[in-house]
Amino acid sequence: MPAEVFIANWKKQGHPYKHVPQWVEQMRKKENSFSGKKIIVAPPDFDIVTLKREINSANLSNKIDVALQDIEIPNLEGLNHTGATPLDVLPEFASYAILGHSETRIDKKLSDEDVARRAELSQQLGLIPIVCFSNIKQVKAFERKLRGFQGLTAYEPSGSIDSGKPATPDDAASMAYQIKQILGKDVPVLYGGSVDAENVGSFLQKLAISGVIIGRRSIEANSFFIPLIENGIKSS
Repeated sequence: MPAEVFIANWKKQGHPYKHVPQWVEQMRKKENSFSGKKIIVAPPDFDIVTLKREINSANLSNKIDVALQDIEIPNLEGLNHTGATPLDVLPEFASYAILGHSETRIDKKLSDEDVARRAELSQQLGLIPIVCFSNIKQVKAFERKLRGFQGLTAYEPSGSIDSGKPATPDDAASMAYQIKQILGKDVPVLYGGSVDAENVGSFLQKLAISGVIIGRRSIEANSFFIPLIENGIKSS
């Protein structure tokens, strides 16, 4: 895993024909800016196929990976029913899955066990889970449910999501060290929560933090995401 990971979590933004080609083209033009770093983009589900195709067409498949924003536990009795997601095809379009994001935990009323089951399913499908935690209680509960975790984690305090009030770099680093103590010293820990081009370097300077996860403004490649990556690389 590279020293820095930059994840663009578009949330529910992004039109497959208006935004996706433009974002990929802007990233292509600046690809030398993030050479050797891990770039992951998590679009809404309806953008995934188009985004993967655009990334491949731009010859960026070795530089930009795609992530799902969540993964549903299937109802085994309804696997072939209308509305069911064919899970076996997901790895054709994505390599990662963001799981347990604080917004998803609230909106879908997910328990700690639900998040662990999602991580286990992701691993079975060949997807790399990116599991988000807001506090140590969630980390400990996750470890009890799923031993031997292989994936990435992210500390994203709920009060910092889209609030403009990030955690302090010291607090984020302290949480990252605690996550490593529980899940394993080699488990990468990212930070997410009101990260921008001005403060990204202060987080990436912390040895325990392997990267950042950026929210809705990451869809603004030229004006926000690329400058953030460039400043993060300069400062780390």
